[in-house]
Amino acid sequence: MSHTAVDLRLVKPMSESKDPNAGAAAQLSYAQALARLIADPNTSYLLRRRIKEDELLGDASKALQDAQLLARLAQLRLEEASGQGEDRATVLHTAQEHTDAFRQANAIVALEGYQATPDDLALQQRVITGELSADQAVQEIIRRARTGSGK
Repeated sequence: MSHTAVDLRLVKPMSESKDPNAGAAAQLSYAQALARLIADPNTSYLLRRRIKEDELLGDASKALQDAQLLARLAQLRLEEASGQGEDRATVLHTAQEHTDAFRQANAIVALEGYQATPDDLALQQRVITGELSADQAVQEIIRRARTGSGK
């Protein structure tokens, strides 16, 4: 999976700007930021879909609250995957447990429109066989995302 980060400076609120001289001309409107995100080929399908859902909701404050909750949930998921917030009850010990967990994870993301690539499946297999730890696999996924390479 190749996700290069979308330039979030496009949508940074003026209230977060460190430059007191940053005028209105430097600030993008919602429509401008939205158009840039949609046009950016690095914007994921899931983000595009979420933007459309938020537009349909029509309540910007509710959309922001939901986004903040999703961001926190993703942060917790990443921490647990990297072992920082590891819950001993959910640690996987056997190849079968890893296989079952990957099968379930692949099915869940497939519902969201993402199909695991051969590289993703190969990385999963390396975890199942014990060649890589789950933490090492997460670091490899992060490295791939940062470099924009599938391998």
